[in-house]
Amino acid sequence: MSKKLWHKLSVALICLLVSTFLLCACVAKPQQNSGGETEETDTFTPAKDTAENSELAKRYAEYQENSTLAFVNNSPASPESFEYEVTESGVKIIAYTGDEDIVVVPEKIDSYAVSVIASGAFSDTGVRAVSIPDSVVSIEQGAFSDCDGLSTLRLPFVGDGGESAYLGYVFGATEYAQNAVKVPASLDMVIVGRGDIGENAFSGCKSLSAIILPDETESIADFAFYECSDLVFLNMGDGVDSLGAYALGYCRSIFSLDLSGVREIAKGALFECEGLNNVTLGGFGESEENSFLGYIFGADSPDYNDEFVPASLRSVTLADTCTSIPNRAFTSCKYITSIKLPETVERVGTRAFYACRSLLEISLDGVVTVGDDAFFGCDNLVTVELGETLTSLGMQAFYGCKALCEITLPQSFTAIAPSTFYGCSSLVGVELGGVKEIGKDAFGACDSLKGVKLDGITVADGNQDLYIETQTEK
Repeated sequence: MSKKLWHKLSVALICLLVSTFLLCACVAKPQQNSGGETEETDTFTPAKDTAENSELAKRYAEYQENSTLAFVNNSPASPESFEYEVTESGVKIIAYTGDEDIVVVPEKIDSYAVSVIASGAFSDTGVRAVSIPDSVVSIEQGAFSDCDGLSTLRLPFVGDGGESAYLGYVFGATEYAQNAVKVPASLDMVIVGRGDIGENAFSGCKSLSAIILPDETESIADFAFYECSDLVFLNMGDGVDSLGAYALGYCRSIFSLDLSGVREIAKGALFECEGLNNVTLGGFGESEENSFLGYIFGADSPDYNDEFVPASLRSVTLADTCTSIPNRAFTSCKYITSIKLPETVERVGTRAFYACRSLLEISLDGVVTVGDDAFFGCDNLVTVELGETLTSLGMQAFYGCKALCEITLPQSFTAIAPSTFYGCSSLVGVELGGVKEIGKDAFGACDSLKGVKLDGITVADGNQDLYIETQTEK
């Protein structure tokens, strides 16, 4: 085996051992300072993604698999199952008189479009699932009152607009505040056929577990799903452009969200979503006011990311509409273990991932510049991939990343700023690419470094852990 191959295998083995040790070490022992007093060392335990074993994950997977199957094997009910009348606008269903507990209302009866569902049409009928066709333009108040066993409901829209644009209306509620008492506790899933979701539309529907919206839904208003505390699965379709303030406030069971197409997310849209495990975003706001992760959870500034970003959040994925990671975007998001950046991201701002202490790996393929302190204190970061586009790493960019094992710099990169890798105590392999200059303390306190080639490179003070690989080492 060649010396070079042996060196690479040794580096990989050391990285594995170091990362295992760091992830398993939960509480450090007290140390004594020079004055003889006892100091408590850092006791932070890096987060682990336990999604596969969580009850929310299992429920989410079930709804994801089965949500599109509702009513697919059910034929429309026969006209004889209804009491109805023909009006100028079409057929009005007066009452359901059949004995089936799964009911698909037909789009036409006697060649006339079914257009209206009358008040009380399904009241106290014992139905378990009902699908209302898109031909319907009006569902009167209380059409489903006293449907205490109803589990799945497919509606062409939620409310007739205005004051009736809330789910409880079809169950007899006179205002959205009655959603909590009028919408039956048995109702598990709602499928919407068309239209935007108005303010407070589902507010207080605490029993709902799944809501499926159509692709044509463009906006979700303020408080739309507020306090839907058992909501696990929300399929927002592909058309939603805006998500209102506190739209998902106190949705404590929501497990996963794809917001990649949402251009405007209001402050606090995900307030207290304390079960959220993963989220996909299209990017960040364009102003300093909303250009950090905590904003959508209700934080006023990046200083409060740690308080407002839920401790349950483990994974953030950014869609290819994202081109820049703003300054302090993820500062102190210490429980996130995975952040996936698209190759469209060219800039990582100052302190963008500062103290993301559970972050394990990051790919910066496509990134051109990385700001000062960008990954400062990411002390469980093991793997960093740098692309050929990289030209600049800021000062202290990876300061204190004590689990980092290897770094490969591209030929496009020529100078390492002061303290860039200071305190990377597990760093055992460095490939310097096109580097011609190493700044002060760039590799300070990197006492695991082995065999770095420094031929023709200017090295400033504080890099005593670097040494030249000898000619015999190949």
